[in-house]
Amino acid sequence: MKRLLLILILTLSFHSLTKADDIRDFQIEGMSVGDNLLDHVSKKVIGSEITSEYAYWYKQNKFVAISLWDKKDSFNRYEDVGVTIKPDDYKNYEIFSLYGKIWFENKNINECYNKQNEIYADIKNSFFDLVIKEKDWIVPKKRVASHLLSIKYRDLFFIDGKIRVVCYERTNGRDLLQVVINQNEFIEYLQSIASDD
Repeated sequence: MKRLLLILILTLSFHSLTKADDIRDFQIEGMSVGDNLLDHVSKKVIGSEITSEYAYWYKQNKFVAISLWDKKDSFNRYEDVGVTIKPDDYKNYEIFSLYGKIWFENKNINECYNKQNEIYADIKNSFFDLVIKEKDWIVPKKRVASHLLSIKYRDLFFIDGKIRVVCYERTNGRDLLQVVINQNEFIEYLQSIASDD
């Protein structure tokens, strides 16, 4: 009996130490970067979102960001989830960027910061020793858009991408927390179009 108890304790101890091996192991509402979006929504939904007025098309139409708002009833942690895909990737619709949103309507911005710190710590602990760099920063007031009061970023860098947890303090009182996972290919694309401006 003592031996069985020892095996059970050791098994549970090792199980709790299991950590993610790759940025693709981090999920938002059951989805990960690198996933085929067709495994989560139909081609019809993707087509409808790509052609909606809310789709965000990046330069040269290489990528498009779409919301999965129609699936919101199945979300557990986030109020909205969005993905960035290549619009001409009809077979796979690989997810290059994935984000989840939580709104803090008419609440103190510190509630957003508390949730930001909680999520950030969970991610960091889940990825154990895979974090190669961390960076926290607040956008200087002169660079904040007029509809925002402040932006606070917490970034975790990995070999294969970056996870950002950010709080947006908005002038309309609808503060927003966003968790964003970007693959390296999408990060490099964003850097290339930023350098073109």
